[in-house]
Amino acid sequence: MSVFELELERLTQELARRVRQTMRAEAIAFAIADEGSTRLRVAHAIGYDAERDALDERVREHGLEALAAGRVLMHRTERGQELTAPMLAPSGLVGAMVVLAEDVDSSAILARAERELAAIADEAAVAIEHARHLGRVQHREELETAAAIVTGIANELRNPLFGLSSAAQLLRFRAREDPVLERNIGRILREVERLNGMVTDLLEYGSAHAPHLAPGDPDRVWDDVLQAHRGVLESRSLLITRERPKQHATCDLDSAQLSQAFVTLLAHAADGAPQGSDLKLISETQARGRWRCAITHGGPAIPPDELSRAFDIFSPVRRGGSGIALALARRIIEEHGGSIAIESEAERGTTVRVTLPGSAPERTPPRARKAASRPVERAVAVKPASSGHGASSEPSGA
Repeated sequence: MSVFELELERLTQELARRVRQTMRAEAIAFAIADEGSTRLRVAHAIGYDAERDALDERVREHGLEALAAGRVLMHRTERGQELTAPMLAPSGLVGAMVVLAEDVDSSAILARAERELAAIADEAAVAIEHARHLGRVQHREELETAAAIVTGIANELRNPLFGLSSAAQLLRFRAREDPVLERNIGRILREVERLNGMVTDLLEYGSAHAPHLAPGDPDRVWDDVLQAHRGVLESRSLLITRERPKQHATCDLDSAQLSQAFVTLLAHAADGAPQGSDLKLISETQARGRWRCAITHGGPAIPPDELSRAFDIFSPVRRGGSGIALALARRIIEEHGGSIAIESEAERGTTVRVTLPGSAPERTPPRARKAASRPVERAVAVKPASSGHGASSEPSGA
C-alpha cells in the first residue's frame, strides 16, 4: 500500500471514532474524490455491509448535493436520518462523510449534530490533503529512483543493440542467395529497431528536465496540439467536440512539455476510440484559478487490473509503442504541480482528467465555496473535411 492509502486507512478509523463520540451513529461511510475530480468512491464504511452498492450510488448523488450547498445535508432513509457532509479543502472537493443516525425529533439537537459533523469534515479534509501531500512526496522520490534506473538500463542496452544491428546487416549482405536466412535476418533487424525505440523512450523518461514555467493558458496548448496533430484524428475519421471555460485560465506552465503530455492523451484517446466515433474534450476554470480538462472516448472499458497500472512504466493500457508515454505524461503533469487520473466504465467510456493549479489562486474559505460550474463559451468540433477524413479545430461560429 502507498503512504496515502496507509494514512487514509488510519484517518478514517480515527474519524469514525470521533463521529461516534459526537453522536449516536448506526453507520458511517467515507467517500474520497480523486484529485481533479468530483466523482466520489467509498473508501471506508462501517454498518453498511448489506447495502454497499446502493451506498455507492447514494453517496455520489448526496455528496454532490452537499458540495453544491456547501453544508451538511440531511436525507431520510428506511433506517433513519442520513447526514452527508462535504469535505472541502482549498484545492477543492476532497470527499464526503455520511453518517446514519437515529431519528431525532429535536431540531436543536439535529442542528448541533450538523455543526459538529461539519467541523469534523473540515478537519478531515485538511488531514486527507496532508496525506495526499505525503503520497506525492513519496511518488516523486519513486520517480527519481525509477528515472535513474531506466537511464542506466537504456545506456547499457544501447551498445549491444548497435552490435547486433551491425552483425545482422553484415550477415544480410552475405546471405542474399539464401531467402530463409535473409528472412530471419530481417526479423532480427526489426526486433532490434523495436528495442532501439524502447531504449529511446527510456532515455527520454529518465532525462526529463524540470519544466521552465511561465504564465499561460493550457487551452491554447490544446489548440496547438489539435492543429498540429490533425492526422491522428483524420486517420480514424474521429470527431472531437470541445467545451471551453467562459473565463480563460492562467497557469504556470512549460508549453513544450505540456504539449507533449497532451499529444499523448490525444493519441491514447484516438487509439481507444472506435473508428468514426466521437471524442469529447471539456475544460473548465475552477475555484482559486485552478484549471481542469477531461478527454473522453467511448471505446471498450479498460480492465480494472490494467487501469490501476495505467501510468506505470511499460503500462499495458496503450496498444503499440513501449507503454512509457502515459508514465511520462503523468510525470510532466505532476512537475507542473498538477494531477492526472483515469476512469473507465463500459457505460461511460474512458476519461482522462488533468488538473493544473492557477497562477494566482484566490483566498476563499473552503465551506463558503460553492461547486464550480461548467460554463461553456462555445463548442469546438474537429469535423471531417469534404473528403470525409479531414479535420478542423476552429471554433464553430467563429
